[in-house]
Amino acid sequence: MLSKLNRLSTKEIDLLFKKGASFRTPLVTIRRRATDSSLARFAVMFAKGNKLNSVERNRLKRQVYSQIEKELPNYQTGADYGILLSTRLIGMKDEKRREELAPVLKHLMKPNQTNA
Repeated sequence: MLSKLNRLSTKEIDLLFKKGASFRTPLVTIRRRATDSSLARFAVMFAKGNKLNSVERNRLKRQVYSQIEKELPNYQTGADYGILLSTRLIGMKDEKRREELAPVLKHLMKPNQTNA
């Protein structure tokens, strides 16, 4: 699991949605906001309208957090990221899900790390 230092609080998530810029893919929407922090901080979420059970929701979050944690030094620091997951990820197998999320998460990395 990603350390608490690299996760956003509820207050910070609210700020992210008020002042952050976003981009969208079919499976994920990402919000980004520049900060004065020396860390890259993340929040993985689902839209309120999604009717998922908590087991599946938490499983998906853990998988995304573990993908982020593996590459944490390569992400741009001084930014907060909010990752909104689509329910389309539910029906996918774990391996396929990782393949679909990898290019989206690579987009958040430092420019010199994206092709590594």
